[in-house]
Amino acid sequence: MIKMMNKIEQLKLSEDGFTLIEMMIVVAIIAILTAIALPKFNESLAMANTSRVQADLQSLDTAIAMYKVQNNRAPQDISDLDEYIDVENIKAPTGDVYVNGVLTSNETGENYSLNSDKTNATFMGKTRMEFGKNTSE
Repeated sequence: MIKMMNKIEQLKLSEDGFTLIEMMIVVAIIAILTAIALPKFNESLAMANTSRVQADLQSLDTAIAMYKVQNNRAPQDISDLDEYIDVENIKAPTGDVYVNGVLTSNETGENYSLNSDKTNATFMGKTRMEFGKNTSE
């Protein structure tokens, strides 16, 4: 029994921590993994924002078409579509989106609007078909 107690005390006394070099290696590995993963995350976020803009513009274009059929004229403002879509809660995302294959930022918080002839919804002055990473497909 005394022999076992001595072994336990020896184990407790011989516990060592990590050396500075080992900690630096771990931090370097984490930094490298972060440098690899962060651009992919940002690209995924931009693709998600682009898909959301496309879906929102499609919904707004459908609401515009319904408005034109029922009222025999185009809406004058996006708020005219409130009967067909929840205009108050349809907000454009902030951050990056792909416009004609080019990464574009919406840091100003621009929202959806109607184009000049009131036939389509736009975001940043562009229609739904202009959004996407590869718009030529």
